[in-house]
Amino acid sequence: EELVYTLINRSIELADPNTHHNNLEKQYEYLRQNILNDESLTKDEKSYGINLLNITLDKEEKKSNIVTKFWSAQERKFEFITERSVLMEELTTSTVRSTLQQDKQTHLIREEVTRRLEVTKDDPQEHGDFQPPKKRKNQSKKNKKSAGSVPKKAKTTARNEENIDDNDPDDPSISNNRAEGSTSSRSTPPSSSSQSSEIAGSSRQTQIKTSAPASSNSESQCLDKSPIEEADEQISSANETIEIKCDDLEELEQQITFSSLNEWEVGTVNVSRKFKEYQRQLIVSVRQKKTKLTWNNTFELLALSSIIVMCWPCPYSTFTSSEWRQVLNSNPYKITQPILTDSLLSAFYKASNDFSLGLNCSFTLDDNSELSDKARRIFDYIKDELPLRSKQKETETKHSIYNLDPFIKIIFGGEYTPYTLEFNKSVNGKQRPDFSCVIDDIAILNSEIKPLGYTQYRKDQDFLKVHLKGKKSINQLLEKGGPNKSIAFLNMGDTIESYVIDLAYDGVYRSWLCFKNKLATDKGSFPLIVLTFSHFVMIEQHVSEIINDYENRPPPGSYTPPEQIENVKFIRKMPTTPQLKLLLKL
Repeated sequence: EELVYTLINRSIELADPNTHHNNLEKQYEYLRQNILNDESLTKDEKSYGINLLNITLDKEEKKSNIVTKFWSAQERKFEFITERSVLMEELTTSTVRSTLQQDKQTHLIREEVTRRLEVTKDDPQEHGDFQPPKKRKNQSKKNKKSAGSVPKKAKTTARNEENIDDNDPDDPSISNNRAEGSTSSRSTPPSSSSQSSEIAGSSRQTQIKTSAPASSNSESQCLDKSPIEEADEQISSANETIEIKCDDLEELEQQITFSSLNEWEVGTVNVSRKFKEYQRQLIVSVRQKKTKLTWNNTFELLALSSIIVMCWPCPYSTFTSSEWRQVLNSNPYKITQPILTDSLLSAFYKASNDFSLGLNCSFTLDDNSELSDKARRIFDYIKDELPLRSKQKETETKHSIYNLDPFIKIIFGGEYTPYTLEFNKSVNGKQRPDFSCVIDDIAILNSEIKPLGYTQYRKDQDFLKVHLKGKKSINQLLEKGGPNKSIAFLNMGDTIESYVIDLAYDGVYRSWLCFKNKLATDKGSFPLIVLTFSHFVMIEQHVSEIINDYENRPPPGSYTPPEQIENVKFIRKMPTTPQLKLLLKL
């Protein structure tokens, strides 16, 4: 038995199965001879020892086979992993190589296009592929024939149809559609006809103003360019250097040198001083041409206009993360209580969720308040107008008509609103769908709207524009003895966000983000109309508060409160940089 246990506990090499088997056979024969030749053992003990030796040998062989199979499987698995790694490495290498080749090819093509366009315009025949398209001989005849002909009537269908973009751009009904607030070009079910007429503006005769419509083909012009031409134009425009005038830099430098009349402090953080230090460093960097300002540098351009944007992450190098978070937590315009009542919110959510799931939905409320009635009208209108799938690119006017106007016209409209709701500003022969709330020719709410498919360049421009407009509105309000606040609204594709801009401290125009959410653009995102409705209700409340404050103040000259005189001293002039003036159409 001692010899058997010695065999069991002994370490055995398992590298080669044949060698291991031969070693076991030799040890078995050796132990068997020892047992048989041991005269101290009886015949039964020898028989028992040989049987035990046979059992042990079988166990060792089975164990050896199991271990051998295990390591064989591991070896095959390792070989498979190695082969996969080699294939993945080859695939990655080929992908990177092809990507680099494509980028290089694109870069070479752009350089060639730029070089050819800059060479000359006198000899277009020299550049074969870039010749202007030849006019057809019978083109003038066709134009003459069609000069006195009646244009074809635009073919209008519901928005869910795919051919809605195929309308004739020369049809004047399209260009006048938004100016008149009419939705007759869209077919709506009989159940929502009353809501459609209300949203179209029939119930609001005096409060909504629209400027003269732009040229009939203004929408088609923006879609005529090829994607490559649009991309090249956006890249060149985004890289345009913004030349800040020396007078603006000198005036700002003088203003931040003097001690402030009223500094903004949050706990131990003196925000006014830290922001002035950032402005001072930025002025030095711009003068020494270390910083090249483009349209992408929105925060730098706004800082040179004394506007500080309260957002995360911190865009200003003079603040630490903890200091900036402490400043953001002091937001006086953050939402502290529900915008909608519990009954309205639950009914709105239930109806929108049921509709998005394809269930029978009905928006019924026992509450007959004005806000509940507006929510019901918006729900009944939008559920019949949203498409099954949102388009990747659409004109600004159509985007506004279908996605924003139902909220704007119902929430901001009415016969007794203290402000005027303006649409369709005509700029440079083109109609803009941006809206504003105006009182005494001062825009309390400024907006910029871009549809799906917008570019980062346009987003940066609109972000800069709406903040500079907000600053201008505050200056106009203070000069007329009004409050020191304005509202900025931005819609970029399917995202809407609102800012409250104020001038509560010397030379610091603060921009606070108070609401941001996604916009419902198709039936799958239909439940988002609850957040969108809450968003517009909230900013309408802010606009009404500012206008009530403006109307309840004494007229200029009768009595000016000391705080009003102090706030007027906080005003900073608008920038005189040509590009920014052109952006604002000053």
